[in-house]
Amino acid sequence: MAKIRHIAILAADPAKLAESYKSAFGLKEVARSGDNGEAIYVSDGDINLALLPARNRREGIFHFGIQVEDVKGAVDQALAAGA
Repeated sequence: MAKIRHIAILAADPAKLAESYKSAFGLKEVARSGDNGEAIYVSDGDINLALLPARNRREGIFHFGIQVEDVKGAVDQALAAGA
């Protein structure tokens, strides 16, 4: 079964959002990237949230990733479903 494993969120203040997720839900910071480490990755151990600077883009979900066992089969299935 396919599982959501990654969600990227655009935020005006990724550090503030990361602190919120860490204190409210006990998520752990697992990585930083980008200039000055402004992209912050937090996780519950199953799902990784990438908190990215919005940089004049609309805040909210930017993209998500799904883990599948068979990438080719998943692509074929997605295309058959209208992707």
